[in-house]
Amino acid sequence: RSRGLGDVYKRQACDYVQKSFLNIHYQKKFEEFAKEYGEPLIGTTEYLIKRQPTLNLVMPDQAKKHRRLPFHQGIWYNNGTGMRTIWMPLTSAYGTNSMYVVDHDASKQISEQTIENCYTQEEFEELCIKEARPVELEPGQAHLFHQEHLHGNINNTTCLLYTSPS
Repeated sequence: RSRGLGDVYKRQACDYVQKSFLNIHYQKKFEEFAKEYGEPLIGTTEYLIKRQPTLNLVMPDQAKKHRRLPFHQGIWYNNGTGMRTIWMPLTSAYGTNSMYVVDHDASKQISEQTIENCYTQEEFEELCIKEARPVELEPGQAHLFHQEHLHGNINNTTCLLYTSPS
């Protein structure tokens, strides 16, 4: 399928930003940012920073483009239970234009039910969507959660793109 010039520029911009995360100057700036904004949020000076942050983009109607982030837990990707995620959107995040998080108790219950009942991905997603709530934040605000929280996206029905590093 042919892509429009706008799609090519968006992809190049994303690639540029992602490669910039590897730059030592960026990493130092990110560490300064974490010290200024992360320490007050987590209340300690002892923390590790992900070696290469990821820029998350949630485009409008991402399900149509097969780009919706399914619900998942950080522990599925070998992130230890002692690890936390600080999610800080760079744009306003609200309603379907945000990350959705399932509270801890419901996350444990859904995980246990999924294993016990051998749910399909679709059944698992339905349970998550039923229990999940959007994290509504403005740029400069943050949400701290741990690796056992189920989180993901529902289809973004707004006309807006949201971005956040993680």
